[in-house]
Amino acid sequence: MQTVCLFGASGTMGFSAFKELWKRRNQFRIVILLRPSQKNINLIKPYAIQAGLPHDGNVSVVQNQQFKIIWGDATKLEDVREAVEGADWVLNAMAFISPMADYYPDTARAVNIEAIANILKAIEEEPEGVERIHYIHTG
Repeated sequence: MQTVCLFGASGTMGFSAFKELWKRRNQFRIVILLRPSQKNINLIKPYAIQAGLPHDGNVSVVQNQQFKIIWGDATKLEDVREAVEGADWVLNAMAFISPMADYYPDTARAVNIEAIANILKAIEEEPEGVERIHYIHTG
């Protein structure tokens, strides 16, 4: 079973991708990294319950054989490493876009540049990561 790591699962495109992966969860192991905001906890709660996982965001990593949730931050390399570990595919739908990016340029830079650099670094650090891991980026 291949592992698909999805960044941006709580956004518009990312959540659509997550729901499509969820329909095919018998074919893929799904890994997501989400900030532990109440919005994200509420969004993923039905899926965590269905998977039999804790869903309150109080435990930093919850997982079973088919689903893994990392409650963390993509601007922290250690959280990204945890998400990318063992991945066959990395789908990145994460972005901080206008109009909010116009009001919070530091956050936009952190998400759109630093977090992406963390993903690429984590892929490079995986055994044969550059050769083995497929990376798809939407923007």
